[in-house]
Amino acid sequence: WHEVFYEDLVNDPVGQFRSMFTACGLGFDDRQELHCDNVLSLPYNAFSAIRVDKWRDGPNDDRIRRVFPKLEKVAIQMGYSG
Repeated sequence: WHEVFYEDLVNDPVGQFRSMFTACGLGFDDRQELHCDNVLSLPYNAFSAIRVDKWRDGPNDDRIRRVFPKLEKVAIQMGYSG
């Protein structure tokens, strides 16, 4: 079992992917390290930067906050504080 959090991937893509590869019994070579080191500079969405908590200043902030009470139990189980 290996927990993976989006925030950790954004903050340390190389370390997190290396850890996931290791947990799966896979090698992690220089080519993969280079890719992971540069992955955040290659946005998958040209209109939005990759960053933690970007939803907070987005147009759906109020809609997301409304579902928080329904998700609190699951979020706590996933390691997020209540």
